[in-house]
Amino acid sequence: MPAESQLGVEHVRNDAEAVVHGAYQALAVGEREAQLAYFADDAIFHQHVPEGTIPHAGLSIGKRQFAERLDYIYANWDILKSEPLSFRVDGDWVHCQMASVFRYKRTGAIFEGRIRHVFHVVDGRIARLDEYVDAPLLRAFLELNDWEAARG
Repeated sequence: MPAESQLGVEHVRNDAEAVVHGAYQALAVGEREAQLAYFADDAIFHQHVPEGTIPHAGLSIGKRQFAERLDYIYANWDILKSEPLSFRVDGDWVHCQMASVFRYKRTGAIFEGRIRHVFHVVDGRIARLDEYVDAPLLRAFLELNDWEAARG
């Protein structure tokens, strides 16, 4: 398992869950490098939204592309809340529903919603992260707050 930096992992049931908790804790405090440490070098990150919904969505393969995606997200959004609501662990698969609150930096508007994550953990690292959001809600939010950014 990756080093935890100053982050602690509380009450975990198995290694896959510990890895996911650690990645979420790094996200919550904005420790980008600590968050990346939880991902495999060839990790896959897939945001499942229709093409054109949000400019940075789609498939990223490898830690470098994932880091670029994180940089884009952090450049455009302040993460005000990212709290796991539920975990379901099935071996090396972890399913999580998140309560999320983001501030869109272009306008200062607040987006609040739920995000579903499905992680596959292999050898103590996240090998795959699939993210599911309410794409129509997010698209409407972007259209109301900045049409050009929403058009991608």
